[in-house]
Amino acid sequence: MTVATYSRPNKPTMGSVAVPNCPVRVSFVTIPSRSNLSDENQPKSRRSSDIICFNVGRELFVFDYVSIQGTPNLNSPIDKRIYKGTFPTCHDFNQETARSDVCSLIIGFSAGQIQLIDPLRKEFVPSKLFNEERNIDKTPVTCVKWIPGQPTNFMVSHQSGNIYLYNEAFSCFVDNPVYQVFKQRQLIYVL
Repeated sequence: MTVATYSRPNKPTMGSVAVPNCPVRVSFVTIPSRSNLSDENQPKSRRSSDIICFNVGRELFVFDYVSIQGTPNLNSPIDKRIYKGTFPTCHDFNQETARSDVCSLIIGFSAGQIQLIDPLRKEFVPSKLFNEERNIDKTPVTCVKWIPGQPTNFMVSHQSGNIYLYNEAFSCFVDNPVYQVFKQRQLIYVL
């Protein structure tokens, strides 16, 4: 596929079933080079590389990205996933832990679930699901973001207006969580 194929959203060549109100999101990550030398002093093969992720309909694509000097190779994705029943609404790479062999990606879905994958090690590392039973929040995920300086924590916002903090090392609740109100405001109307 050419870059022009992806730049024309009305063209039905994506292979994806049309999903109404499905946002298209793009995420980038720069994988640092293995050497401490600056990029200018390294041969092209040893420089840092960029990876791009985007979703179209029920499909999620991860590609090597080449900057302005070249174009992405859209013929051979690093990873391609097709989801049934739900679709990706947002995603974010973990900039803190990205290396040439590890690249964590969190994905939020229209049914409220969150998935953690590693597109570089998909054969070796199984994906991990959060809010799988939708006990925490049933509304679509509107944004997912890794927290800078905390390589295992990420925040997730839902269409309900709630924001949750997750730690990738912890499992989600099996039962429905119980929430406590810490502070409740009184509304005062002035006429």
